[in-house]
Amino acid sequence: MSKMVERVARALAPGAWFSVEEHTRTDDGARPMVVLIPLEEAQEMKEWSLRQARIAIKTMREPTGAMILVACKTDGNGRGQTLIDVVLAEWEAMIDEALK
Repeated sequence: MSKMVERVARALAPGAWFSVEEHTRTDDGARPMVVLIPLEEAQEMKEWSLRQARIAIKTMREPTGAMILVACKTDGNGRGQTLIDVVLAEWEAMIDEALK
């Protein structure tokens, strides 16, 4: 599992990824409210969130036309289609790496 998949999964179901050791005190020293989830349910939530994270990241694999135009405009050297092809290839490679 890549760090990006885990990052998205944690955002989708933070309670499933909760660690008592990590959250015994807040920044100001107070004890946070802890809601415990049964271990079996937490594992199911983790698995669900990982599946959903992969779906979300795969959905982003094809950038929108506006995203491509913005990326091409930042170059400003007039390479046209060649630059679009490069931007698409680089974007797809980044998403593919996130899914490893």
